[in-house]
Amino acid sequence: MLPSINLIARTISFPSLGNVDAVVNPDKNIRNARIVEYPKQALYFIASFIALVSLCHFFSLGYRYATRNRFSDVQRRDRILLSRLPIALVDTLRALFFRQTIPIGSSFTLNLAELCLILGYLGVLFSWTFVNSTSTTGLRADPQYYADRAGRIAASQLPVVIALGMRNNIISWFTGVSFDKLNNLHRISVRILCILIWIHGGGRVRPSYMYGLTQWLHCGPVAGSALSLLVILTIRPVRQRNYELFLLVHFVLVLYFIGVRRLPLFIHKVRRVPYYGWPSMVMSGLERLLRLIRLVVYNFSYFNPFGSNDTKSQDATVDVLTESVLRVTIHRPSHFHWRSGQSVYLSFPSVNTYPLQAHPFTIATIDEADEGSFAEKRLIFIFRVRNGFTKNLMHVASPDATYRVFINGPYSSPPLLVGYNTVLLIAGGTGITFTLPLFLNLISRAKRDERPCQKVLFVWAIRRAEHICWIEDILMPALIGIPSSTEVAVKIYVTKSEKDSEKEESSVEELDPNDSSRSQRIGRVVDSEYVSFTSGRPDLQDMNQREIEKASGRMSINACGPHGLGNTVRKAVRTPRLMDILRGGPTINLHIEKFGSVSIWIWDGNQELTLQLVVNTRWGV
Repeated sequence: MLPSINLIARTISFPSLGNVDAVVNPDKNIRNARIVEYPKQALYFIASFIALVSLCHFFSLGYRYATRNRFSDVQRRDRILLSRLPIALVDTLRALFFRQTIPIGSSFTLNLAELCLILGYLGVLFSWTFVNSTSTTGLRADPQYYADRAGRIAASQLPVVIALGMRNNIISWFTGVSFDKLNNLHRISVRILCILIWIHGGGRVRPSYMYGLTQWLHCGPVAGSALSLLVILTIRPVRQRNYELFLLVHFVLVLYFIGVRRLPLFIHKVRRVPYYGWPSMVMSGLERLLRLIRLVVYNFSYFNPFGSNDTKSQDATVDVLTESVLRVTIHRPSHFHWRSGQSVYLSFPSVNTYPLQAHPFTIATIDEADEGSFAEKRLIFIFRVRNGFTKNLMHVASPDATYRVFINGPYSSPPLLVGYNTVLLIAGGTGITFTLPLFLNLISRAKRDERPCQKVLFVWAIRRAEHICWIEDILMPALIGIPSSTEVAVKIYVTKSEKDSEKEESSVEELDPNDSSRSQRIGRVVDSEYVSFTSGRPDLQDMNQREIEKASGRMSINACGPHGLGNTVRKAVRTPRLMDILRGGPTINLHIEKFGSVSIWIWDGNQELTLQLVVNTRWGV
């Protein structure tokens, strides 16, 4: 009996220990293959989409420059021109996807294009996460299939998330989308990433305990908790209670999440996904190195050990324009250049709460040495006083003092006003810092016979007439010598009633009792043939409609100001105009630049209300 048993044992082939997993779990090889390939496929899909948008952007730039001097002579008519069907369809798509907005909360809106982009991104990641997750035994949505895959796909998106949030943004350079707008997508992508992290964690709890992988199980929730806390802090009401503290906590949590001391993000799987975590860290480090290089290059007089006598050449002066508005003037470094409408980050070491504090402000002047005028030799910033840095600057402001200031920039992607028949520029309050340089650039190019456009309409809504003094020394030189080939109109709307102005007059006089030339400066602006003053609010919707009816060819509308102002301008052009364009009407490009943290006016169609609203939509939502 015993020999027969030995014979049977010799004839049976037992698997080696290395093949036990394959025999016990036939799904393992399939899962591992998909865990490696699916994140790559999702990443390739997103990279292809960015490449497509970049190609469209470069094609648009090329076409615009190629046709910049060709103004349309198509007149409005009753019959339809089928040759205009392509541009009519493009304009209709713009109206539907970029001008129709969906309110989310009290101060946040998304247009349809942004919503579709977010849903598309969410669909791509979740499709590659859950597709083909049925096991060989027929179990649908097997956690062992999708859990590790969700973690790997989340890791693969780290470079994308980091790239979207960078100030020196490579995606912005290729697509033409401003970094502050990409920052919106950065925050949303992080929230989607957080969902994937917890899908990964939830699917790994049981297997980790079964196979004794409790060390990794502990590390994963630590990283996920750090990311979840970061997501909570990015909610607008939370982060704007103390934005400076948010930046500090944001930096610490991101560093911890990505991989400090081998604990956080996917470091419990670092042997498998180093090619996702490390590139993100290197990319972020290089971007900050570029910021540092810019800081040294554009502020070299402060760092030059052999130029101590010239350190004050770049110091700033601060003028108190009203009880709530400051104007900062800085000598421009000779090698510093920018596009009209761009912004820079300013840091005042003597005013900052902490050394690295910096705040974005739009440059109100243009980068041209036009007859050596005052405005073109200096960087000028006009902004409203709020809490924190601007309030501290208001307290220390003195007409005879200078302040050391560090410049870092320029940043943002303002509209390129090339090849338009009509340009409409609309601003409210300190929103003038965005539209004024665009206006100055158009006038400067017209004086050089470049024919940037046929008509420019410049609209500015201010509370009191004396606010025109904010820009009088910049605006008036530009209004001299304008060629007759360019039609120019400057419309100033004074929204405060005389009764309201009298109530505030005493505080204004206390701020500047010796300014006897104010009325003369206002008078110089009023006497200009291009300027008209009107009391009351501008009817922006009616104004836009009238200009659209008179225009032909291509039209650019650019606005910067209160939330209500932007909504009113957008409302005037959100309706598709397919038939009007087919009959010779203009195609429209709309650009809305929103305020940062300001006191704003709300246009509700009937009256003007004043309230305090903290927003930061130019630099993120």
